[in-house]
Amino acid sequence: MSIRLLDPRIVDQIAAGEVVERPASVVKELVENALDAGATRIAIELMEGGRGLVRVVDDGSGIPASELALAFASHATSKLADVGDLEHIATLGFRGEALASIGSISRARIRSRARGSEAGAEIEDHGGRVGDVRAAAAPPGTSVEVRDLFFNTPARRKFLKRDSTELGHCVEAVLRLALAHPGVAFHLRHDGKEVLTLPKAERLFERLRAALGAALGEEPLELATRDAELGLEGVLQRPSEAKREARQYLFLNGRHIRDRALQRAIKDAYASFLFGNVQASYVLHLSLDPALADPNVHPTKIEVRFRDAGRIFGLLRRSVEQRLRASGHAAPGARLLLGDGEPLPEMPMPIGVRDEGPPSRAGSPSSGASFPIVARPELPFDVHAAEATSATAPTSGAREAIAPDREPARSAGAEVIQLHQRYLVRATYRGLEVIDQHALHERVNYEAFRSDLRAKGIAIQRLLAPEIAPVDPALLASIEERGEELQRLGLDLRPFGRDSVALFGLPARLSGEDPGHLLERALRLLREAADGEELAPEHFLAEVLASRACRGSVMVGDPMRPEQVRYLLERAATLADDSTCPHGRPTRIAFSVEELDRAFKRR
Repeated sequence: MSIRLLDPRIVDQIAAGEVVERPASVVKELVENALDAGATRIAIELMEGGRGLVRVVDDGSGIPASELALAFASHATSKLADVGDLEHIATLGFRGEALASIGSISRARIRSRARGSEAGAEIEDHGGRVGDVRAAAAPPGTSVEVRDLFFNTPARRKFLKRDSTELGHCVEAVLRLALAHPGVAFHLRHDGKEVLTLPKAERLFERLRAALGAALGEEPLELATRDAELGLEGVLQRPSEAKREARQYLFLNGRHIRDRALQRAIKDAYASFLFGNVQASYVLHLSLDPALADPNVHPTKIEVRFRDAGRIFGLLRRSVEQRLRASGHAAPGARLLLGDGEPLPEMPMPIGVRDEGPPSRAGSPSSGASFPIVARPELPFDVHAAEATSATAPTSGAREAIAPDREPARSAGAEVIQLHQRYLVRATYRGLEVIDQHALHERVNYEAFRSDLRAKGIAIQRLLAPEIAPVDPALLASIEERGEELQRLGLDLRPFGRDSVALFGLPARLSGEDPGHLLERALRLLREAADGEELAPEHFLAEVLASRACRGSVMVGDPMRPEQVRYLLERAATLADDSTCPHGRPTRIAFSVEELDRAFKRR
């Protein structure tokens, strides 16, 4: 078969196969063009889920009649002038393919009037056959009308779903663009009925509330931070309001993007605050110098390549985690009891301890529930002195085990009670607090492990026999490139033959862990890591440390001696945040006197 040039109409239809998947693709491309034209009001009209009609009308800058003939031409655009512009893309569209591709598979018409012009003009494209430009009455701005989508490619048309399904995709496309551009008013109608109306908003938060309503929860958290080159703004759902399904949106310079590494950064930030199979909703806007990101890696421009992905990953993860920690979400109090109320700041009264409940057998903890960490560094008081302690008041020997400068003041009215060998109950200045003894101890142990790692570094302990696993060639190449980073994680991981790797050493602090589990965890981390993303020790070790902290913590059903309770509460008070365990369960809930009064119908 001889080589020949393709007919331009075939070229456009091939391009349409990449750009136009369904009516929502048309909506996205046309609304993006309107936004690039500086529109402040955009109206979208649909029929039959968009397959019958997509009409987008804007009040943007318009197209001069002298340039309208190029509107349906392939690779004709006003958004790029030379190759250097590809290094600094600041518009949503730039390829110059969309209108030509759409026109090749529909009956399309553009009617426009440029700002300052006295008259408008229009042009039509029926399946790639472009007509002449002719005069037409039009208000300032542009109207693009696309009818009978895929009329000349029936095989593509058969893949479309029901009208309601296609409408749902169109609404989502408009919603994403509206979330990214709060200063623009959007109006969407389908078959003559109003579907979505979003007036211009002064603040991003106003647009998010109007567009998503309760999907972000009753009290979403606003986030705004900036460093020298990167800005981050948006809204986070409180972990206590997370659900099994979530609305999650990430934008870069006004463009909706999907980035696996950045999505994982947000997921990691939420990890310590979510328990069970739930997800949190969020809308986050990244602003970055366009020269530091390249959206020209996919026809739909939804994927972006970053110059410094690791730095962006770190800032995003830290910023989200810090905002969640500052929210006081884990003491919901009346929200659990009554469905309303504000989280309470922690204001504990001085600690006194009283044992409550049946004594353990033979005056000591029951077999198999012996508060397993009393002899460990995490709670380093004298075990033998503690065993000789009265169940109702700590002896001088037990008090000596707690650092003298941290001896709490005593108050008979502020006793801590162990309830059913699983909860600790104590008074606060505003009410009372109920603490999950296992969850709180998990957090204390987890932070102790992390602190120890930061202070002493990660030494490698050699294995007597290497742990070997098969890998694909791409992952094998990544392991060779990241050898030094893996060493910093405490992993001596090297290629072993053509299609396997071998783990020769693991972090000395994790010497009791299963090498096979650590190798699996390391390979998963490498597969998920984006190009240029730094492998963080705490990210790799978090899951392992959480598991170890859980195994070394007091369990439900374990009786606690008074000095153990006191020491645990004192250790927790030194942490930057102790509101959740490493797995995301709350460690405590608080109730104010006012909330208790309402619960007992006193208010």
